[in-house]
Amino acid sequence: MTRWARRAAISPEWAGVGIRVNVLAPGIIATPLLEEQMARGEKEAVEGLPVPIGGRGNPADVGEWVAFMLSPAADFLCGSVIFLDGGSDAYFRTDDWPVSTGPVGVLRYLRRAKAWRARR
Repeated sequence: MTRWARRAAISPEWAGVGIRVNVLAPGIIATPLLEEQMARGEKEAVEGLPVPIGGRGNPADVGEWVAFMLSPAADFLCGSVIFLDGGSDAYFRTDDWPVSTGPVGVLRYLRRAKAWRARR
């Protein structure tokens, strides 16, 4: 989903017509669905997931992020992934982002920058 969103976000079909595509990636959020899972015997699995900040997320906090992402304050937010997970993603993927682009990545960056200028 995140790959699709980041690719689509910059496309003429989305960004080109003023539609901002972003992703909100919630972690363990205290919802009735989570309570059902835990009642079905998945409590140990849920509680075993690392959440560095501790506990569970609040559904109201997710709503606040959605409201922000839809507001004029987020007009320049495009192709972003917001992890609302208490640090779980950072725990699992500490060194995955940002990563060095390396020489090949720099060449790709330069080609894309040149192509962008040519389209203008």
